[in-house]
Amino acid sequence: MKSESYFLFPFILTRMNMYELSQKEYESRRDRVREELKRRNLDVLIFFSPLRIFYLTGYHLLATERPLAMIFPRDGEPIFFVPKLEEEHIKYRVPWISKLFTYFEYPGTEHPLKELLKVLQEEKILDKKIGVDSDGYPGKYGYKGPAFSEIIGRKVQVVPEIVDDMRLVKSEEEISLLRESAKWCTLVLRYLQEYSIPGTSEVEASLLASIEASSAMIRVMGPTTFA
Repeated sequence: MKSESYFLFPFILTRMNMYELSQKEYESRRDRVREELKRRNLDVLIFFSPLRIFYLTGYHLLATERPLAMIFPRDGEPIFFVPKLEEEHIKYRVPWISKLFTYFEYPGTEHPLKELLKVLQEEKILDKKIGVDSDGYPGKYGYKGPAFSEIIGRKVQVVPEIVDDMRLVKSEEEISLLRESAKWCTLVLRYLQEYSIPGTSEVEASLLASIEASSAMIRVMGPTTFA
């Protein structure tokens, strides 16, 4: 189609462009969190939000009823706690992991937060000054569970703003990716214009445009970009 020949040529010329954030970017974000923990006199911050974990590591998953957590110490590397189903995925996405704990399933014989408590005991976290991004895993798709503060038997500082405030200011890498994303949005809209002809339904036009654009992205970026 003419849209691809007109708009895809610049993408082909810049095929080696960065299509994802560098590890240096993620390391910078984690360093900023450590600085904030020091400023707030916190020893460790436990993340339950998949979005915030993704922001700091690049590990993305579709949030379900299965809880997960990232134990983020001020000194040392993060410790991950995920369902067994995610074990291979997180190792692939975050190869620098040094400590990973898994639980079999939710619901199971023991609630995952109780298993998380065992991890915290094993890692000697409970006697430290603890912050959390939420007081337990947020309820999704039927998940039910106690508050984290209830599990450990004391109050914790709830500080979601540490990461949320960071996200308000974009880095140069983020801005570059936003610009790249805008180019692909333009291509999709061009396809949509071409398929929006008399006799074609909205569903058909949007589906055809999505297929064309997705195929173009795979040709330029390679299939592993979408893994």
